[in-house]
Amino acid sequence: MKKIIFAFTLFVSLLNAEVITKTNVSTANGEGYGASYDEALSKALADAVGRMNGVKLSASTFMLTSSIQDGKDRDFEKIYSDQISKQTGGRFDSYEVLKNVRTPDGYNVAVEIKKTSVSKKYKTPGLDPNNRRRLAVMPGYVSDFSFEVNGEYKSSIRVADDITRSLVTAITKTRKFTVLDRENGDAYYREKAVLSSGNAEKEELLKLGNVLGADYLLVFDLEEFSLSEGKASTITTGKASGKKASARIHYRVLAMATRQVKFSNDIAASFSVKGDHAYALAVQDIAKAVTDEIIASIYPLKISSVSGDEILIAQNLRQGDVYEVYSLGQTVIDPYTKEVVGKEETMTAKAEVTRVTPKMSYLKLVSGSAKAGDICRLVQGSNIGSPKVGTDAGGREDNVVKQTAGGGVVLPF
Repeated sequence: MKKIIFAFTLFVSLLNAEVITKTNVSTANGEGYGASYDEALSKALADAVGRMNGVKLSASTFMLTSSIQDGKDRDFEKIYSDQISKQTGGRFDSYEVLKNVRTPDGYNVAVEIKKTSVSKKYKTPGLDPNNRRRLAVMPGYVSDFSFEVNGEYKSSIRVADDITRSLVTAITKTRKFTVLDRENGDAYYREKAVLSSGNAEKEELLKLGNVLGADYLLVFDLEEFSLSEGKASTITTGKASGKKASARIHYRVLAMATRQVKFSNDIAASFSVKGDHAYALAVQDIAKAVTDEIIASIYPLKISSVSGDEILIAQNLRQGDVYEVYSLGQTVIDPYTKEVVGKEETMTAKAEVTRVTPKMSYLKLVSGSAKAGDICRLVQGSNIGSPKVGTDAGGREDNVVKQTAGGGVVLPF
């Protein structure tokens, strides 16, 4: 019979990181008969070893060691424990005699052998990264050598890199994905060298070998970008203000394992930005437009709670944006592929973001009614990248969102 006993001990270090120590004790029983106690014990040990891990050993394996010991001072447990460990490559380390009965023909001995193993694993601080889908934002591709920014030419690679970093920030703020770093390899390898140098504690090495692979890759092509002194109407107010920014970006979300394109779209827009940091704001707006579309398609904003005319959403939104609230209806199944493509949605309210925190947003109902569990969609025109229902940013027919006969819409996921 085989039984496994697990014991766990947690060691909590600074910064809420943990080294988890796991002790595993495996046991197996064996029984043997022999003319002498030594012979019966050797057969019992051989039987137990075979039951433990399918290792077949003859009784003579253990008889050799016991026969050369001094009969008066023999320490059977130590002798056999050492021999078990030696003969099985360290897979077993000790034994206990459960029964020693004298029989007319000799001895009947029953034993229990044990193997104790200890393993340690490093646990990263905070929430388990495996609880969310893992996504890596890859460096963007560019077709031109430079873009015109404030009357000067700026490296297109630099602009794409800035958008990549803003995408990482925007997607991380949604708290819907485990966002993986694919930019700071030099810093990682320098720190890895420190941990491997022999100057750090041995347990620090447990941090190595835990790098996560991505479930999804976000890739994009930055086809156009410019920022000039000319003024453009703001999307939200319609008034001429600030500097004029123009951009065209094509992005795709790929499944890493299969290279399947899970989501793809184009964003082409001219919009206005204000302030002394117009370039940084333009880059952030582009990143937010891409992020909003991805989140709306995979993780539509869902209302956490409603108190009076105030709605709470567990995500950082942009103050002043207006959202339509939809109640979910029946599940919609594609008649050809039989896949679930989403649920019908019926608009029930409209709400505006009035205040935000790093992890939450508060919206005030402008019209209608809402309840916990309803989803919210950004009103067309409130975001530079918001496509019209049924079309993409270029006005072509698209299967992203479909209207139903009852006035609702159907999601693609």
